[in-house]
Amino acid sequence: AARGPGNLGRTLGIVLADGGTDVLDPVSPVTFRPDPPPAPEVRTGPRVGVSVEADRPWRFWLAGAREVSAYRRSPRAPRVTHPRPVVDAPADGGQWRP
Repeated sequence: AARGPGNLGRTLGIVLADGGTDVLDPVSPVTFRPDPPPAPEVRTGPRVGVSVEADRPWRFWLAGAREVSAYRRSPRAPRVTHPRPVVDAPADGGQWRP
């Protein structure tokens, strides 16, 4: 914690030569910017309303999103006792390959 203006300035890297600097000017060497928002957490789950490959986790949503419908398995979807292994899409967003 930075107690007092001198310690706060030191913590922020502000020196006496920065005195009088307009911190609201976007081209100023000293500006105050908000922290970037946290990256959203992406969740996955089984597909909804399909009978083929219903157990594949190819349904994506942002954690905490209220717009996401509750999961209801299709009555036509067969129960799989030994599902095939799931191959996730590349983390870099590249093309999915089985």
